[in-house]
Amino acid sequence: DNYLTTLRIDCKPKAQKDHLALLHKFLSLAVQWELLSSLPSFPTVKVPASDIPAFLLPEEHDKLLSHARDHEEYTLLLFGTDSGTRSGEQLALSWGDIRVNQLVLSHSLNRGTVSSGLKSTKSGKPRVVPMSERLQTALTTLRAQRKQRGIACLDTDLVFGSYIPDRRALYKRIIRACKRAEVKETSRH
Repeated sequence: DNYLTTLRIDCKPKAQKDHLALLHKFLSLAVQWELLSSLPSFPTVKVPASDIPAFLLPEEHDKLLSHARDHEEYTLLLFGTDSGTRSGEQLALSWGDIRVNQLVLSHSLNRGTVSSGLKSTKSGKPRVVPMSERLQTALTTLRAQRKQRGIACLDTDLVFGSYIPDRRALYKRIIRACKRAEVKETSRH
């Protein structure tokens, strides 16, 4: 009861629901392992529609991309939607991680800022992610444009983390782009 009271005070409905789902899973294991005789009852938490991330329809996604300020922003937005990577992996992406038709992700920004250092991926192992042809083209064009402007694009240089310091800044850029394109605010995925 104390835990539920604290949850209701400290957390939004979505976080309450997530906490309870995890607690239910742990207690179910305790029953399975015979550490508890039975599973206690759990309250249900209704999550308002406004707290559920809004996903863009294909036409809204196209509108968002078409309203990008420049190719830099276009590539940033396209990467989030086409790669399916986590935000920390996007910020930790270096030019050397980009292969033909795939990304080899071995680092992530778990907490803090890019300048405070990168960690290994969530699983602790590098993972290979397929890359769409349009994302491959966008990244190739971005690298060429940066080189024309005299910006180094060595294999160890970060693609997005070179100018976006942390996850909060990444999400703010996406929200501003959504507002400019007049589409509903969405997560980077």
